Amino acid sequence: MSPSSLQTLHFDLITEIICRLPVKSLMKFKCVCKPWNALISADRKFARKHLRCMSSTMNHSLIQQSENNPSDFSIYPLRTFFTSCTTIDATEITFPLHGENYFDDRISIVAFCDGIFCLTVGPYRESIAVLWNPSIRKYNILPPLEENQRFRDTYVHTVYGYTVYGFGYDNIMDNYKVVAVTFYNCNSSGIFKTQTLVKVHTFGTTSWRLIDEFPSGSFGEFSVRPGKFVSGTINWLVFKHNSTLCSIVSLDLGTESYQEILQPDYGEETVERIRTLGVLRDCLSLISGQDIWLMKEYGNRNSWTKFATVPQGSSFNREILYTTEDDEVLLEIIMHLSRSKLMVYDSTNDTLKSLDIKTNGNGRLSIYVESLISPCS
Repeated sequence: MSPSSLQTLHFDLITEIICRLPVKSLMKFKCVCKPWNALISADRKFARKHLRCMSSTMNHSLIQQSENNPSDFSIYPLRTFFTSCTTIDATEITFPLHGENYFDDRISIVAFCDGIFCLTVGPYRESIAVLWNPSIRKYNILPPLEENQRFRDTYVHTVYGYTVYGFGYDNIMDNYKVVAVTFYNCNSSGIFKTQTLVKVHTFGTTSWRLIDEFPSGSFGEFSVRPGKFVSGTINWLVFKHNSTLCSIVSLDLGTESYQEILQPDYGEETVERIRTLGVLRDCLSLISGQDIWLMKEYGNRNSWTKFATVPQGSSFNREILYTTEDDEVLLEIIMHLSRSKLMVYDSTNDTLKSLDIKTNGNGRLSIYVESLISPCS
């Protein structure tokens, strides 16, 4: 196509064409002209249109954090895991705050949404949250979480526990929110009880907002796994005190209200405690024993469907990472000594295939899709 014919194309048609291109190409095309630069750099509608195009194909990748250097990450094309490729090449990237003050002490991926990672960086209990989109190489350091004096004033003795995060998109506000849930063990008149502190940070603001605590009675031993974003909600796994039972607590990002998501009807089967929550095909998923369940309609208990049963002898307690349209599932299976391995389970043929990629079993894997969404907006 000649430059003259390109100039005759309607801008809407140009938008339809370039929204299907990878971010790396679009970063180069910003130099074409000012309208293209504005479209690619600052148009939120175009960024979300591009994201939909990327999400509807096999443009997903697997990102793995280095065990020896937490500032380094490897990105693998996800489609190669489900083919007969003998070698899987990775693209290496480095966290942009590498080498600056305390940021190398500890870096952990805690959530991911629409091309943006939410990470915690810094020493334990002094860590702060950072939003990072590696595709466009932009990051945003969020304000630190502050201790809440109410606990100090109300209870004789308060012991800080830890903070778990969630991150997702609020459809009502058309904006992104980070949720931080901190729990404390509090002593009131000799009786210890667990209290939660829930704060929300909204894109474009400079502070955290305090919202309602978790519903009374729903909080027991909190899962250390981050919340899972699906259908405008963030979902956490909560274990009940002195029990093997657990519940799923959901926070609606639009209304900032809670509900308990009921588990599947397991029938007369002997059900093990849920091992992990996940998101597959934009549905909430869970693993119970060897079974993988999908909630086809969010919030409707009757929509839970048993997706697959992994063969005996392949016990795993990490989340399912991905599933294809052909019902192949990418799993991280725990082996021993906190080591793990990646495997592909073909539910049609009931077979497991081991992948030649070393993992460390510390939850340093995440599915990744590139996007133009800025963490600074």
